[in-house]
Amino acid sequence: MKKLPNYLVSLRKYEILIASTLVLVVVLILASIFLKPNYLKAQEIYLEQKKVSAQLASLKKKANSLASIDSGYYKDNLVKLTQVLPLDKDFVSLFATFDMLQAKTGAIIMHTEFELESISSTSGNLSTREIRSQTLPMKLEVLGDETALLQFLDLLDDLSGRIITVDNTALTLQEDGLILALLTAQAYYNTPTKTVGIDSPLPEISKSDMETLERIASSVIILPAEDSDEVSVGKENLFQ
Repeated sequence: MKKLPNYLVSLRKYEILIASTLVLVVVLILASIFLKPNYLKAQEIYLEQKKVSAQLASLKKKANSLASIDSGYYKDNLVKLTQVLPLDKDFVSLFATFDMLQAKTGAIIMHTEFELESISSTSGNLSTREIRSQTLPMKLEVLGDETALLQFLDLLDDLSGRIITVDNTALTLQEDGLILALLTAQAYYNTPTKTVGIDSPLPEISKSDMETLERIASSVIILPAEDSDEVSVGKENLFQ
């Protein structure tokens, strides 16, 4: 009988092990080809669930914070806040503030000049966020005695009307004893903020913020609009 070559003898001896190894390799290759997309999809779902869980925890924390504040207080004073710092230049509220200042102090605003071409922006750091506001430069000529002018300048800072800051003051004594004050000032109005996500953190309100809000809440008076169901009309017959 012819003797088989050595490699065939070894192959026959280990044929089961070799076959098993080949089957295992083929299975692993096929599994990596067909199961890899499913594995990646499962990993993506897991990461998405982890992200959603974090968002839900953030929303729960935000809801607890909102539940602890007096929403009615902020709601009631929102109108006053927008009156002091409106979302646009709002010349009507500016002139209403001027009328209020004249009525309270007895000083007379002789001339008002708005520098419309010089509208600029300013920013302030409040807590950890940046709030941007627009400034409207202006010049005012105010006539009155010393007491009236001092009271006029003092009332500009009481937050009872539009926020107005005075940069420079020039005083001229008139022949009748009154004083003409030329004020270089700036009025402010807020710029609309971009909409943020529902899961964004709540802005921090510092102690100074609350003190300012309390000053506005106690100083600003919102006059209700007069509603009337009856509309007055003229005579039906103009010749009577």
